[in-house]
Amino acid sequence: MTKKRQHGTSGKRQYKYAKYDKQVGSQSKLEVGMLGVLVSHDRGKEKFCRQDSFRILNHFAEQMYGSEKELDKEEHDSDGEDIEKSLSQELEAIRESSQAKNQEKRRFSVVKSGCNNLVFVRFRNDISPSALVDKMVTGISCHDIASQNIPCVRSVLRVHPVEFNCQAYLDVMQRDIPAFIAKKFSEIADTVTVKEFNITYKSRNNTHLDKEKVKTDLFEDIKGSVPDWKFNCRTDSVLIIIDVIRAVAMVSVVRDHLKYKKYNVSQLLQQLHNPNKDKIETNINEKVENPEMSSSKDPDVCGKPDKVKSCSDENSETASKLQSVCDDESSKDDINDACKLEKDNEVKPNVSPEPR
Repeated sequence: MTKKRQHGTSGKRQYKYAKYDKQVGSQSKLEVGMLGVLVSHDRGKEKFCRQDSFRILNHFAEQMYGSEKELDKEEHDSDGEDIEKSLSQELEAIRESSQAKNQEKRRFSVVKSGCNNLVFVRFRNDISPSALVDKMVTGISCHDIASQNIPCVRSVLRVHPVEFNCQAYLDVMQRDIPAFIAKKFSEIADTVTVKEFNITYKSRNNTHLDKEKVKTDLFEDIKGSVPDWKFNCRTDSVLIIIDVIRAVAMVSVVRDHLKYKKYNVSQLLQQLHNPNKDKIETNINEKVENPEMSSSKDPDVCGKPDKVKSCSDENSETASKLQSVCDDESSKDDINDACKLEKDNEVKPNVSPEPR
């Protein structure tokens, strides 16, 4: 237990024991073997992120697995006939009232990730992280009827399903991650039209792993474990995300990463409430990239694209009209000058003065 030194009024050094956070224990730290989702949030929004994560995960988990409270009631009612069994269950419930054992019973529990702006939500062993995240992302983006009543979530950003993790040492990662990738790709091979994949790597609060060495050694081992698949650095149909936080390496396999806004839940919800926003942005970008689309070949102008004139044609016509007008005015001036000269050159007759 740490001590804090304080100086009292008498000048003597006084020590005050720092408060120990009772919630921080062995079960509340990210460890090897934990499965769940890695959720990112804005700075200073960790509390709201935890609340929003529970709300949206419980919403879709109830659609897939049913309500958690109803399942607990069914288990108690089935064994409630025997009195001895009911007493033994009550004694076991009292013994298992500690926080660590309660977390194992819960469907979701928050675990400190060991990094800023990241929260790890641990799943129970009977829940698949990838299946639940796919259900959540596709339900929001496809405007499913069941997803219309989803809770208002603002603090949850990217959600990555963590299906496998191991120690963050290069030899351990080269041994365990390719085996997991080979097993995972064999499961999704029937649902993919083009067998291409991409890999991303990011390390946080870790100093003993060299990024370039991981990309050369580990990536080659992953490519060798799936010879039927082709590595493409520009595809997003199947993406392998490797996140390293301190001494834990987590692996996520996601599909259609860019289509689902990089699994950003807040952006998907904005798209759900404003479905025409993306269409307007795409039209604006197309007009900026191709300005000819808005001039000569616009089918929305009176339904007659052939009669719409470009700016260059209009400018040429106006220039020709001005030239013709100028020519007419110059010709008129020439005629007037000629008339004046003729009048001046005329010989006036000699008229004798009248007698007085």
